[in-house]
Amino acid sequence: MNYFKILSTRSLFLLTLLCLTVLVAFSEKVFAQTTNRYELSYQTIGQTNDVTTSSINGQAAHQIFLDEEGSSLLTVAVNFSDTSLKDDELSGEDKTRSLKTFIPNLSLMKILDDEYSLIVYLRPGLYGDLEGDLGNDFRLEGGAVVTKYMSDQLTMGLGVGRGSNLGRDMVVPLLQFVYFANSKVIARGVLPVRASVWYIPDQKWEFGALFRLEGALYNIEESDIADVEQLGFAAATIGGGARYNLGSNNFLSMEAGITAMRRYEFNDEREILVMRLDYDPFEDKELDRAPYLRLGWIQKF
Repeated sequence: MNYFKILSTRSLFLLTLLCLTVLVAFSEKVFAQTTNRYELSYQTIGQTNDVTTSSINGQAAHQIFLDEEGSSLLTVAVNFSDTSLKDDELSGEDKTRSLKTFIPNLSLMKILDDEYSLIVYLRPGLYGDLEGDLGNDFRLEGGAVVTKYMSDQLTMGLGVGRGSNLGRDMVVPLLQFVYFANSKVIARGVLPVRASVWYIPDQKWEFGALFRLEGALYNIEESDIADVEQLGFAAATIGGGARYNLGSNNFLSMEAGITAMRRYEFNDEREILVMRLDYDPFEDKELDRAPYLRLGWIQKF
């Protein structure tokens, strides 16, 4: 029996928590310093061009300092998403889809000297409708970044990564930065994937401006469009957000804004790695900008 075929959004979230619970129980017996983070959110994007989308996203992360000096930090996380896509112009299997990801995420940061650090990450995951051979849904993404300590306020890094956040399997350069403007304002990001600026006036409230690029190249088992094997979907959003601390580092979060771009295309080829932007889609639909709303819960430790 293909158990992933019958996984619901709820069971994916429970599996995520189970994986992290086992990890925490093990690591607390071995390492003295650990931190955790759990997150669950729901996002909806307004309808344009007869296309409606919404998604549920979750993450459970556990950080482990591998030595007493704190020079090696291992982050183990599990991410999942369930994106509902409805296209009123299509019919049959292509009219309504549930596109899922289930991604273990391993990241190791090693301080090399007083100025430089190396970050290596791997994302072996499932990207697809999970209705057929899981080998077709599997893809290994990852990358590496070298960061430089510029000052007490600024750390910057350059690297390269393979990912499909743009809806295509690509290798892209990465720019990472963390900037502490003062004790209440912090900017951080990994471009072209995400960036944010947060103003934290007190322990209760956080206010921010955010850019986020979310998407994937999904394997699809069945389609009424001949020869289609993949669906690339991505949305870049720009908006403002607020977080409120309910206590014990449990935050309610809300974001609202507009999509900067969206990609929606069906592919008739299976390419292992695409390093260029001139990838010919089987069908490519231009989607207009649309408002979005994102609600969520975050627990920090």
